[in-house]
Amino acid sequence: MSIFETLKKYGKSKNNAIAEAIKDFNEFKTSGYIQSKLPSSGNIEVAIQALQAQAERRWIPVSERLPKTEQPVQVYMPKLYMSVQTGFYTKYYGEDDGEWYEHWVASGDVTHWMPLPEPPKEDNNE
Repeated sequence: MSIFETLKKYGKSKNNAIAEAIKDFNEFKTSGYIQSKLPSSGNIEVAIQALQAQAERRWIPVSERLPKTEQPVQVYMPKLYMSVQTGFYTKYYGEDDGEWYEHWVASGDVTHWMPLPEPPKEDNNE
């Protein structure tokens, strides 16, 4: 059974399942049982960190929430040929008319956004 079939079977979304698995693992880990039964290679902790990062990095509908103002993010604009770009959401005060304006600084109608990944770490040995 694939992960998607399992999620559907239990009526869970991927992000909720990841969050619940991490919570369960942390409770199990603090019980002391895990130290005696699992290898101490750190592989499980690394896998959990990868799952957490994956859960945090998803396409967020603009109807669900907007990013922080002026924060560069990846944006998805389905009507454009190059539908994924970097953009940001901004608010500004129009001094001529005294009105507040909000809009995306991107080249199309944004439907989804996601945080940018962390930049690569520089290797000082090179």
